[in-house]
Order: sequence, then structure tokens, then C-alpha cells
Amino acid sequence: MSDYDTQDGHRSWAEVMQLTRTMQDQRGDVLERMRQIELRYDGDYVIPMPERPQEKEKPVTSPSLMGELIDGMSQRAASVPFMVGVPAMRGSNQQSVKRASRRRTALQAVYHESKFDLVRRTYYRHLTAYHTFTLMVVPNWRTGMPMIQSRSPLTTFAEQRSRDEMRPPEYVAFISTRSASYLRAQYPMSRAERGGPIQENPGVYAQEWDIVEWCDETHTRFGILGPTWDTDQSDSSRVSNGGHFMQTATAPMRNNMAISEPIPHSFGICPVVSPEMPSLGRIAARLSALTGMIDMADKLSALDIEAQMKAVFPDTYIIGDGDRPPTLAGDNWKDGMTGDVNIIGGAKAVGVLRTTPDPRTGQMVSQLERNFRVSTGLAGSMSGENQSGLRTGRAIDSIMSASVDPRIAEMHDMTAAWLPHIQEIVIRGFKEYWPSKTYSLYTGNISKSDLVEFTPKDDCDDPDYRSTVSYPVPGADMIQLTQVLGSLAGANTISQETMRELHPWVNSPEDQKNQIFAERIEQSLVESLMQRAASGELPIDVGRQVLDELRATGDISKAIQKVEAFLRKQQAAQPPPVPEGMGAAPAQMPGLEGGPGANQAPLPGEVASPGEVSTPPDVQRLRQLQAAMNGASNA
Repeated sequence: MSDYDTQDGHRSWAEVMQLTRTMQDQRGDVLERMRQIELRYDGDYVIPMPERPQEKEKPVTSPSLMGELIDGMSQRAASVPFMVGVPAMRGSNQQSVKRASRRRTALQAVYHESKFDLVRRTYYRHLTAYHTFTLMVVPNWRTGMPMIQSRSPLTTFAEQRSRDEMRPPEYVAFISTRSASYLRAQYPMSRAERGGPIQENPGVYAQEWDIVEWCDETHTRFGILGPTWDTDQSDSSRVSNGGHFMQTATAPMRNNMAISEPIPHSFGICPVVSPEMPSLGRIAARLSALTGMIDMADKLSALDIEAQMKAVFPDTYIIGDGDRPPTLAGDNWKDGMTGDVNIIGGAKAVGVLRTTPDPRTGQMVSQLERNFRVSTGLAGSMSGENQSGLRTGRAIDSIMSASVDPRIAEMHDMTAAWLPHIQEIVIRGFKEYWPSKTYSLYTGNISKSDLVEFTPKDDCDDPDYRSTVSYPVPGADMIQLTQVLGSLAGANTISQETMRELHPWVNSPEDQKNQIFAERIEQSLVESLMQRAASGELPIDVGRQVLDELRATGDISKAIQKVEAFLRKQQAAQPPPVPEGMGAAPAQMPGLEGGPGANQAPLPGEVASPGEVSTPPDVQRLRQLQAAMNGASNA
């Protein structure tokens, strides 16, 4: 035992060891099933086949159904981001609403700093393969904020709860493997010269040891369980654990000790969630029960390929002449693919044994593959295969949705049920570890790039840290979600604002509403200018000035405002003097507005005929109207 074995406010090392051994014993069979799934996912398993001398290792020739299932389901589930909600704890109080908004921003910033888009894809793979996942919150001292991590269920041993207990665990043990040299360097208490089990001998530095990371409501602790492969123990006191041989709860434990003091944390609760999917039986049982089907399909596929190769290169036989046994000139039989000729003495005949592979083998492989797809809901269209012979994209999507969407919806519901516990731990971490620190937080969303000021002691003063995680349409991908929300808004079932609030890609509905309104006003300004320019109401020179200002500022409203101010100033100024030899100032002439047929203005002292002076279009139309009216009255 270690000197750190105390009971002042935390579990003793003896209690930690006893609970860890009990959890190992209870989960041994389940972990072995998980390990078998992982081996099929990685393709790291062996199919028994007839051995031949000097035969090269055969490549994998059958489809990776387990990898296709796990990756396809998890990628589809993770493609839709969830929505985070934080309620105002004091109703419509404006300060409470602002604090809730800043807490929501803080949670989004933690997700961004934790690279949660990738973490989410990892734990969805765990959820698909093992029907469970593990998330843990730890303080990140580099960034000064909590961080969310995903842990492998293969190394997680959580408090055993019944399926009816929908609560986080009170304690969790993470068991991993480290080399002796790593333990001696990182944990001095593990050294033999300080009472530990690891000798100062370079010959044993590569030996692997199982260490435990214990975490409960108040403390975190590290310790050594023993060597990963303990050859001194009998097989009856060990159980298989995915390549490890763990000591059972009844076996004597040797070489175990605490290698760190109990490290208190300030979360107030165990910072880990490790839920299990709803099931009638044990977790990982539904998928692991199908590994035999995959193995059989792989073996039949390999044997079928072997039979095809045998048909191409059949066995050769020799019939002797009866007087003496046949003899071969040379040491070895020459392969026909080399082009060399085999010389045989004392032979009556040479023949080949040709065989035709049974076509039913390929049919059986296809049937096993289909059985796996039907049992797991793995639609062929997820891998780009149209197995139903459908011709329209809508029909293919409907078939795949009927197979996949209920399973994806269950995974989304798991996220919505358990991530609020992680968010509560994150808020507790902010308030307990860095209460007075003022953060300038960035959520990583393109639609909202402004930094938000957040101070935990001011914005987390509510005793209740409730928050929500939701999917607007669980089970739907982004295209389906957008179509559903758009149809509801188009049918006036929900408002446009509600649609923006429910869409995960719209981070700030109010900002988007204002942006859409501004874009519509800008579009109306552009259309108004174009209509006035087309009708002749807007002088060409003024249109040119607006275009130049728009290119300079990049903002149509600022360009119009600047040109408008220039025109008002010009209109309020005195008319320019008439240059010598001209009838009017050039600035007062219509220019392009007068058209190519505009006449010159008369010189001073000359009397111009009505057709020589260019009059504005409005004045011309007025004169035509008066002439028409005078002609009608004279008649």
C-alpha cells in the first residue's frame, strides 16, 4: 500500500481497488464482445484457411461491412449539429436574459475549443459500435477554461447502474497501458527505490503495466493495477479484456499501489457521463452477435477465390509406364506461367485435374451480406449502391430514410438527453476554477464572429445551471431538415423567425433577421436607381457618380448618400459665369441627356428658332399637349 492511503474526505486506495476489480469482473464479457467488434472494424482478425508452404498472405477481398455500418451511421448522425439552449432563470428580466445568452456563448466557445465537431464524430462511432459512449470534462490550464474529451468505452469502467437509472455515474475508472519507462519518468512513486514495483533495470523498461485513473465526485487519483501480462498468475484468475489479461475480483492483487496523491477537483459531481442505449439485453450484444455472420461470409469469399485460382492453375498428375516410377528432370516442377517445359522420364501420360467452382458459393456470400444489412439497417444506398433498382432520387432517399432515420433519431435523442449534464459540469468548472476571469469568447460560428465578454462570477450567479440540447427533427439530415422547416414556413405553420431559430446553421436568428431586412432594402434601392436610369429620370452623370462611389466604398447606401450630398451642395451654389463666346455655362448643358440631336445654344444677341434650342423632354411634352388642345378648341 502507498503512504497516500487516507480517508480524509475521499475513498481510500483499498476501496478504489476493490471497486475497480469489481467493475472489471462485471464487464469482462461485455468488453470482449466490444473488442471483437473493434477487430472487425479494423480488419485485424484472422480467418482459418488451409496452409500452403511459402504462400503469401492474402489481401482482404470481401467488403468491410462492419466498417461501412459504423462509419455510415455515425457520419450521418454527426452531420447535423445540435442546438444549445440556456433559459433565463428570472423570466423576462433583461439582465437574466443577457446572462443566459452569455452562458450559452460560453458553452459554444467550449465546444469550439474542444474541437467538438471531431469529438462528436468519435463518440457517435462508439455509440454505433458499442451502444455506449463516454464523455469527460477536465480543466484546461493552457486556455483557462473547461475542455470536453471523449474516452474509449473499451477502457472505461463506470459505476454499475440498472437500465432504469437514468443518471450519471458517481465514480469511473479508466484503465490504460503504459510502459515501465514511462511510469518511472512520470510517477516517481512507482520506482522500486521509492517503494514501487518497477525495478531500475533497462531490460524491463519495455514491459507494459496497467494503470488506473480514478475519478469520483470529489477527487481524481492515479495508481498501478499490475503488469499487463502477469505470467506468474494462473489462467483461472484472469479474464480476457481485448488483448489484456485482467485480474478478477477474487484473484489476489499484487504490485498494485497508488502513484499520486488524491487530487481534488471543484466540479462538485463526477465529471463523466457514460450512458447506454435503450436495449432489452446487454450493450454491444446486438452487433457483436452478427460477427459470426461476417466471419462466415469472409471465409466463403476467400475459399471461392481459392477455388477460382485452382480452376485457372489446376493440379497436374503423371501416369507411369508400369516398368519404373516417373522421374522429373530437374529439382522442382516448373510453373506453366514461366513458359518453361518440364521433362519427365518413365511417364505414360501427363494430365491435369480441372475443377469448376460451385456458383452457389457466391450466392451464399451475397445472402450472408444481405442478412447482415437487413439485421443492422445498413442501406446499400449509403455506400452508393442501388440494390432496389429504383430510378428516382426521391424513391431512393425514402427507402434509405425508412431504414436509417429511426436509428439516427435514437442516437440524436441520446445526445439530447446526456449532453446537458456535460454542459452543467462546464458551467460549474467556469465558476469554481476561474470565477473572476473575464473572457472574450469566440464561438467559431461564421454567422456570428463578434467576441462576447463573459465573467463567471457575474454571469453564473444562478444556483441552477440548467441547459438544453436539442435536434429540431431527430433522425433527419441537413437537407431533410431544411426541407421540413421550409415546408412548414411556406404553409404558414411556423413563422420565418421560428424557422431560423430551429435551424442549426443559424447561430443568431435576430442578426439574420436584421441582415435579411437590410439586404431587401439594399435591393430595393438598386432596383429604384435602375428604373430611374432606364426611364431617363436619373441623369447619366449622376449614375456614373453613384457607380464610382459604390466601387470605392463597397456600400450602395453610402454611395447614394455621398452623391446626394454632393448634388444638394451643387444645386445650392450660384450658377457658374458664362464663358466668352458661349451662350450658357457648360455645366448647365444637358450633355448626354440631350441626345445626339441636341442643337447648340444661340449666341448672345441672336434670336433662335424654337427648333434650335434643346428643351427638356418634360417641356417638350407639355408644349405638344398644349398644341393638341389648341387645335381641338379651334376646330
